[in-house]
Amino acid sequence: MSILNNVDTFPAALALCLFLIYYLGNLFVKLGQPRVMGEIAVGLILGPSFLGLFFNDLFVSLFNSHTITNMNFLKELGLILLMFCSGYELRHLNPQKYLKICLIGVLMGIGLPAIFGFLLFNFIDISSLIGIVGSIEKLKFILILSMAVTSIPVISRILMDLDLLKTSFSKMVLSIALVEDLILYTFLNALLSAKDVNVNLDVGVSMLAHLFVSAGFLLIVIFFREKIYNIAEKFTFGMKLEAYQYLILVLALLFSIVFLASLGGIVSMLSALGCGMILGSGSSLKIIEMSEVIRKFSFSIFIPMYFVMVGFKINLAQDFSLYWLLIILATSSFFKILGGFLAGKFSCFSNLKSIILGITLNARGGPGIVIATAALETNIINSVLFTTLIFTALLTSSFAGVVLKKFRTTIQNDM
Repeated sequence: MSILNNVDTFPAALALCLFLIYYLGNLFVKLGQPRVMGEIAVGLILGPSFLGLFFNDLFVSLFNSHTITNMNFLKELGLILLMFCSGYELRHLNPQKYLKICLIGVLMGIGLPAIFGFLLFNFIDISSLIGIVGSIEKLKFILILSMAVTSIPVISRILMDLDLLKTSFSKMVLSIALVEDLILYTFLNALLSAKDVNVNLDVGVSMLAHLFVSAGFLLIVIFFREKIYNIAEKFTFGMKLEAYQYLILVLALLFSIVFLASLGGIVSMLSALGCGMILGSGSSLKIIEMSEVIRKFSFSIFIPMYFVMVGFKINLAQDFSLYWLLIILATSSFFKILGGFLAGKFSCFSNLKSIILGITLNARGGPGIVIATAALETNIINSVLFTTLIFTALLTSSFAGVVLKKFRTTIQNDM
């Protein structure tokens, strides 16, 4: 592989990633699975799980430090744009319309996994899963967040592919997922922000302080997003600009909000989510068009590269544990599905409808992957738990897709 030693391998690595993203993504879609599974599979193939294991010389030469640095840059952009697009997609949801089922769903969907997860992890020795700077308390917090999270992007994509997105069932499910994820991202931001505080400061006090900051940020976005948008439109978007200039302004606003929010202890994923919600509240056709442009090119390269790098971090030969996968997959799915089922029954749903609700809300997808990746990169968890949480997110999303496809007619007719 000496031919690669004196050349810039980043273009070759990126081209290889994009080709595989296209073909494997389409393959998984044809198999009825979320595209994100194909994107993570690309990372598994090109990473230490396959290429590094069987063709190590090629792996080391192709993915040298310079290439990895550039790919990590694309990954960071991908995370910001993923959260921006997720926030922008929330503009169609109206939780107030399904207030009763939302309240019950959030109480059961978060409360049940949190309570029983906390009790369960007191009886299971999880100390082997702690990262370099982690602690038992932070580890439990990550596990509980991972058990309770629901994937709006994956569920939306599955429902869209099955032509179910406009049904009342879909709007109800996504409304519950919206409220759940906003709460969980608030707690995640508090946990990640608290990592830099003085080690002598009590973790609970630190998290509580950051929790107020995170909650305050989201409340400002939720209740004042239209006013914030109007101010931005007045000073920027109100000008007569070319289409590409609107695109520049939207991106400038996004990265400005992410930077300014970071000064106040808000991590990029939460601030980008808020920015998407702000722009999603506007009615300007130009901004809507530019937001759609951003969404399309984000999902064409940056967001897929984020998920590729997630798969790239996994080393199946060293970090895969069937023991932990079975424990976490079984317990998290049981309590999450049970929470959704009970929420359905309290709302007078049939047994079948309640079970479908629980299985759908059990899909962790992108948010589950984001939580696992953020926890690994801040050294709260180790690579074994990271691999376990990634596979849990993929398997729960895949199962939700299979169930929704099987009961598609039932959902269309009876719900």
